[in-house]
Amino acid sequence: MEIINFQYNRASSLRNSRARQKKEDSTPSVQPIQRASLYDKGGVKVAASLKFGVDVDHERFKKIVKGKVREDLKKFISPDHFETVRGGKAIKIPKPNIKIPSFRRGSASGGGGVGSGEGEPGDSIGEIDENGEPKPGEGKGEAGKDPGDHNKESSGIEISRSEIAQLIMDDLKLPNLLPKGNANVIEKSIKWTDISQVGSMVDRLATLLQAIQRTSSEKDHVKPSDVVIHPEDVRYITWETDELPQHNAVIFYVMDVSGSMGDEQKQMARTASWYLSTIIGQQFGEINADLRGELATDDSFGDGVEEVFIAHDTKAHEVSEEEFYTTSQGGGTVISSGYAKVEELIKKRYNPADYNIYIYHYSDGDNWGNDNKKTNEIIERLLPQVNSIGYIQTTSSFGSGQFKDFLEENYGRNHNKVRISDIEAHEPDEYKMAVYEMLSEREGANG
Repeated sequence: MEIINFQYNRASSLRNSRARQKKEDSTPSVQPIQRASLYDKGGVKVAASLKFGVDVDHERFKKIVKGKVREDLKKFISPDHFETVRGGKAIKIPKPNIKIPSFRRGSASGGGGVGSGEGEPGDSIGEIDENGEPKPGEGKGEAGKDPGDHNKESSGIEISRSEIAQLIMDDLKLPNLLPKGNANVIEKSIKWTDISQVGSMVDRLATLLQAIQRTSSEKDHVKPSDVVIHPEDVRYITWETDELPQHNAVIFYVMDVSGSMGDEQKQMARTASWYLSTIIGQQFGEINADLRGELATDDSFGDGVEEVFIAHDTKAHEVSEEEFYTTSQGGGTVISSGYAKVEELIKKRYNPADYNIYIYHYSDGDNWGNDNKKTNEIIERLLPQVNSIGYIQTTSSFGSGQFKDFLEENYGRNHNKVRISDIEAHEPDEYKMAVYEMLSEREGANG
């Protein structure tokens, strides 16, 4: 059985998982809480210190919070609920509603517990009034003047998209992507190598140091005002270009923006697209790192991956990502126009010999007249050039859904390259199934 595009085991994945495990195993263990010490002051025993492993406990709490965030991400929360940071390589999510464990004062009427440590039963650790409530202290309190402890954690939890991708892949048991063809696209990288007396880019620090060195050789005692830069002092940075092998990928997102596609359907498309993009970006970052003999990191995410957005009603246009999710044309639907635009751009910009090509199309299934036949002719031409074509039907009360039926009649539900799914509601299980249908391995697949 030949499986195109996918494989389960890759050395880089094992190596990266071991590296992550090693990092987790090296996390310091939580230290035991130290017992409170007491001392006499004015006949009343008061707590002198309650020294806890606060920093360690806070780190443990952050892990609990991050674990809750991970569980939320596996529920395919909408991109509207988080902020993209670090150039799109990570996201920041508001902290889930988990309270930090803390002590609070009890009351005499509410009963009490039994403690251990220094002191005798009945010893007071503070004065109480006739009602059993604590008396206020004698000192004078005042407002604080120091700034609070603001940190990057205060506004949310940051998590890399690579980690999100791995969580989803593990949860859905998705295989690793396998790029087609050879890594014959070369990424050129500049490496600064040396300092020279000739060149085009001046190294200011090296030039100043040379001027100081020359002046010092001419005078015994050098003052700052003595240092004058002469033409022969000027130094330049030199570099060389590294050529690195790279697998490139392009993801085409195609969406029907006709009148029957409302905001809810666009939200379905946006959510599904973000998670597909996250998985493909992580996979190609890891593939390219492994190709160069490097260890994949969070910064490897998206290496070699481009995204193209195409909106169509009866005609198709390449648009920005923002326009893709907000444009509404209000006209009819000619699905073939979207696939024709993809075919046009592949010919112009994305040679199939150099790119792994993924196409994801969103529509409510309406199509004009006999356009299904024309659309299928374009799909047949595209299939030998691409890794996969995914059709995700976003159900609406106005759409007929007939295009999904047409594809299933022609390709079935087990085609290796033509992937078909639908999203009926803005629910986690709907997105899970759609992503699984787009990226899972097909046993006994045809095509």
